[in-house]
Amino acid sequence: MNAGGGFLTRWVLIPATVLSIVTMWVPARGGFRYAGGWRSATVYDAQTWWPILVVAAASGVAVAHRYRWFRRWVAGAGMIAGCRLAGTGLVAFRRWYTAGGFTAAPTNIDTVRALAIGLTAAGLLASAVCLGQLRAASREFARSPIEARVAVAACAAFVGVGVPIFMGVRQGGGTLTTIGAHAAMYGLPWAAAVALVARLHRRQAAVLMVFTVIDMAWVQVDRAPMVAAPHHEVGVLLAMVILVSVTAFASAFRGGYSRTPPTTIAQAG
Repeated sequence: MNAGGGFLTRWVLIPATVLSIVTMWVPARGGFRYAGGWRSATVYDAQTWWPILVVAAASGVAVAHRYRWFRRWVAGAGMIAGCRLAGTGLVAFRRWYTAGGFTAAPTNIDTVRALAIGLTAAGLLASAVCLGQLRAASREFARSPIEARVAVAACAAFVGVGVPIFMGVRQGGGTLTTIGAHAAMYGLPWAAAVALVARLHRRQAAVLMVFTVIDMAWVQVDRAPMVAAPHHEVGVLLAMVILVSVTAFASAFRGGYSRTPPTTIAQAG
């Protein structure tokens, strides 16, 4: 990676990490009173810390100028973590207004909603620079037969659309708003992971799969999610099985990590 690319990576990921942490820590003045009487000072859930930690780790590796490590071990997970943060910020922008009832908005609602939009922008930028590093690491993504690409696309589409439906449907029927929120926060980022593991080299795909499985597991155990998921177990399990299966089948037809060309390594700085 050239020096300019390294500078861009560092100075996108570092502010993205800082903004994400600030967004999580800024409370709602006055808090919310939910049904049942309990109060909360934020709409964010504990699971959001996992993608923040991954983006923070990616920024640390970039600051250390370990770009071969970055591309090999961190970039894929950083891209999906950025997508998760972008979706979370998008959902939080609306959730700040509706949490606790439309008449119970906090006094600093403009501030926390602006931070939510900032979180979305930071996540998208982090995803973009991580994707750029992946492309720099292997000049071409791995090529597969057309049949395999169609199968992977179908799996990714199911994770992106079908999994949020399973997660958002209640006993009396789900709403498009709930399903859309689960798609933004979980379905689309996990669908991107499914599509990506099929095109990365074996070790890169394995690291990305491990990160995403941990992300899915955290969603499974979080008992106070930002948006309620009455049947999240079914959706998470389906997404996990599809991701692991695609990774295994793709790795069976692909070799290990393809080293970055020597000329690129020499420019890494």
